[in-house]
Amino acid sequence: MLGQTFRDFEVLLLDDASTDNSAAVLKSYESHEKVTQVFVNASNSGSPFGLWKQGLEMAKGSLVWIAESDDWVEPNFLERLVPKMEDPNVVVGHCKSYNATGEKEYFNPWWDSFGTGFWKEDYCKEGTELLQFYGKYRCPVMNVSSALVRKESIDLAWFPIRYRYCGDWWFWMMLFLKGKVAFCAEPMNYIRVHKQSAIRSQKKSSLPRLRENVEVIKDIHIGLQENLAYSEQYDWLIDHWVEEMFREGKYFNPSYHKTRLPKTFRSPFYKAYRKQLKIKLAKK
Repeated sequence: MLGQTFRDFEVLLLDDASTDNSAAVLKSYESHEKVTQVFVNASNSGSPFGLWKQGLEMAKGSLVWIAESDDWVEPNFLERLVPKMEDPNVVVGHCKSYNATGEKEYFNPWWDSFGTGFWKEDYCKEGTELLQFYGKYRCPVMNVSSALVRKESIDLAWFPIRYRYCGDWWFWMMLFLKGKVAFCAEPMNYIRVHKQSAIRSQKKSSLPRLRENVEVIKDIHIGLQENLAYSEQYDWLIDHWVEEMFREGKYFNPSYHKTRLPKTFRSPFYKAYRKQLKIKLAKK
């Protein structure tokens, strides 16, 4: 972050009441010429998006980069993306990302989930067009650390602190509805993938996450003034939902069936559910 070739920036370091030594590490940078504030929450905000809001309230610049602690970028990240924001109608500028473990770096398959070719070149398009093409089916920005946002386009009154899992998708939806989005095909962002974190998350019930996905999908269609109809692009959500039910052995649990699924989603859901149930019963 501090080694960017583009030098006209300030750094705000924020900690959401971490229980490790993160706060001490941040405070060790207090004297750095680019660091204007170090803020440590007295208690956890309860939402990963609470700290986003605090940072945006404190930021003085017209462009904001929410750089999460586990991620990193190439030194030319700001140098490449800031010029794409010169058009005042551009509200988001973002780039392609790598996943990174301690052993290797690799492209996230997200980029190929809607067909090939779309993200091979730079572009600048209307956010509503991008929501209709792919953003209403999945989160349209893979990683917040890969993006710059125009601060004046953000209304902090609608900030998604009520979300715990899918607030980023909701956040990008609200911004995409406000203007243009610029994309840089050069991969300059790296998302650190922790194996142990992934294992722990697999052991937790993701029913709240799945429900949040449905609520965001509904809100995007409202924002686009479109009726919500099922598409095969939502197969990933149905498949994940059914997999969770059977992985946890809760395929008869009412909480997994009373999901407030849109009407057009229910038929594909129960089709996948019955198929998995037959497989399960055949093994007994």
